[in-house]
Amino acid sequence: MSTAIIIEGGSSLSAEQLAAQYLFSDDGVIYVSFDETISATSSKRSWWDYVLAYTDTLIEPEFAVVPLGHAKTQVIIQEAPRTDPNTPRTTLDGESSGIYRSSWLTYDDGTLERGDPQDYTIEIAADAHHESSSFAGSSEAGWTGVAFHELGHALGLEHPHESGDGDVDAAIDTNGTVMSYVDAIDSDGNPAFTPLDIQALQQLHGHETGARSTPVEGVSLLSDSGNHDLNRTWKTPSLSVQFEGGSTIQEPTSGTSTARLVFTRYDGDLSEAASVLIDFDRHEDLNWYGKDGDHQDFFHDVLLDNAVFETGLRAEFAAGQRTVSIEIDIVANADAEADEWLDITARASRDPDYFQQAPSEPLRLTVTETAVSRSSLVIDAPRTTLSEGDEAFLITVSDKADAGKTLYWSASGDGLTSRDLVSGQLQGSGTIDDDGVFVWSQLISRDGVAENQETMNVAFFRDAARTTQLGSATALQITASEAVPTLISSRFTRTGGQDILVGSHSGLPVQLANPGSIRNLSVTVRHDPAALLLDTSHPVSLDPTLEEAGWSITASHADTSTHQLTVNLSGTSDLPVDPVTNQATLLQLKASVNSDASTGSTSMLSVSGQVDADNTLNGSSSTQLVGLLGDSDGDGKHSVSDAISTLRHIVGLEHDLAAFPGVEPRLVMDVNEDGSIGVSDAIEILRKIVGLSDDQRLQSPTLA
Repeated sequence: MSTAIIIEGGSSLSAEQLAAQYLFSDDGVIYVSFDETISATSSKRSWWDYVLAYTDTLIEPEFAVVPLGHAKTQVIIQEAPRTDPNTPRTTLDGESSGIYRSSWLTYDDGTLERGDPQDYTIEIAADAHHESSSFAGSSEAGWTGVAFHELGHALGLEHPHESGDGDVDAAIDTNGTVMSYVDAIDSDGNPAFTPLDIQALQQLHGHETGARSTPVEGVSLLSDSGNHDLNRTWKTPSLSVQFEGGSTIQEPTSGTSTARLVFTRYDGDLSEAASVLIDFDRHEDLNWYGKDGDHQDFFHDVLLDNAVFETGLRAEFAAGQRTVSIEIDIVANADAEADEWLDITARASRDPDYFQQAPSEPLRLTVTETAVSRSSLVIDAPRTTLSEGDEAFLITVSDKADAGKTLYWSASGDGLTSRDLVSGQLQGSGTIDDDGVFVWSQLISRDGVAENQETMNVAFFRDAARTTQLGSATALQITASEAVPTLISSRFTRTGGQDILVGSHSGLPVQLANPGSIRNLSVTVRHDPAALLLDTSHPVSLDPTLEEAGWSITASHADTSTHQLTVNLSGTSDLPVDPVTNQATLLQLKASVNSDASTGSTSMLSVSGQVDADNTLNGSSSTQLVGLLGDSDGDGKHSVSDAISTLRHIVGLEHDLAAFPGVEPRLVMDVNEDGSIGVSDAIEILRKIVGLSDDQRLQSPTLA
């Protein structure tokens, strides 16, 4: 798709047009000012700093904030109330969330002249949060998305539906460009510029090279004014709906039995409340009654709590809540009946739909009068929709009489190969335990291949020849990851003076995801010296896996004035990748945490790069937290309370860390740095307390 559809005036803007009408590079710097409607300590100001800092990483000019009325001011950023639409530059009319205003003069000879700086404004409505519906209800993300939109105008981008310059694409939605008016659930949870936007901005302003410009005297670059977390996302959650214990329930011989319908949201921002509307359909012979009513055992089959009807058949998630359930009581019916069924369909309660993915087909509960036949094993799939890198698992429930027997399984599907599973096996077997349960678990590979959604059908058999199938095959939907080369640096928590060894690496690793057939690349690492110190004598080494593959470092330069390290690498073969993550480890940085860094402070470590000196790689930034790994209460030592807090997070009894406000708990509690908080992390803390662990990552130089 052409970038021309979102560039004012067609495919490009001249330097004169930029200087007159939009934000422009003034000796490599773009100067902005904030008026009194946005105080320096307000949340809106911090959101704006994030927007500008993010944009700074994409284009060559850098941003600097100057006081209102400064001679270098190119635009004034302000918040505008909706009160009087006739008052210019102070209000927004109608439903408008924001606007960019500019002023310039055009002479008869075609030359342009910039107008009064006071006439160049970006205005965002105070209540621009209605855009949050695309970002799991996050007010911050919705407001920030509007800010990126208006900043795009100020940098020379137009709406794609505008056809005055001869180009138009009215169908492209906000996942294609932040300049679109066609709202859609945001696919990556990031309100920032899309790849198409970035291409257009870099066409106008040049792509980021890493060079630093010098602002006028007395002014600092925005990138030097603080640390900005550029990796935050507000991804819309996905929804799974399952019957606990399987979708078949035997009618009891007396009284009632309970089927529990479980709604689970996952993989997104769960900080907002949400609800799911529920529709029911039933077999013609299935009769139901309210729990509080006077039901008749000879007639009624299913009891639904009256509260379910009163709430309009909704499943309600509180803020932060992952799982809710609805109980359906099955009545003992004295009449001889055939199997009956109850269909449940979940549908959106918000427009656009709150959930990124949700079941589209009804879920059927079968009520049977006879014992479940061993030929129709009960199979429960907690999640049927997965992404590459997720763990797929099924729980099969048999009879205790089957304890010790072997169960055989196979996986199949169009396009499914052994490479799609980390184990590399599409068939296998296992033993049913003493409770009649067998758990099947497989890790989905990140194979780095751009694919359509795949379906993996998992079936279970009594015999090794796989001729006697138990029940129906369970269909698992697998969404492939986009294979885009991206540089990655690890997040970590280390205390002052501590050497940085991440995971099993010999230093701080720099990795490249989805490398493809790259043969030459340049990597630039930027760090905050107040938090992280690179070894001045030997700051970087090539990862051993690259040495074995014939790769080498051809040049390395550390610039202490800009706190960045640039390393050039080349090889004659493809980069060796991890089959699970499809990542290649490139470099090991030898670094330590500044002993003067304050506990609880955070900084950013960013990586960027180029391929063959002309193609920019996707870069990223990672968070560095100053603190003792595993010390969740922030008292500078490991204790039993730290291990208990870790266990409480695992089971959902705690969610945040009081000692580290705003910090994701995993950054502190993932002691083994495997990407998740698990029981093994709590055990390792206990081992450290009693002197059984010599893990250097847990050794505080201060305590030593």
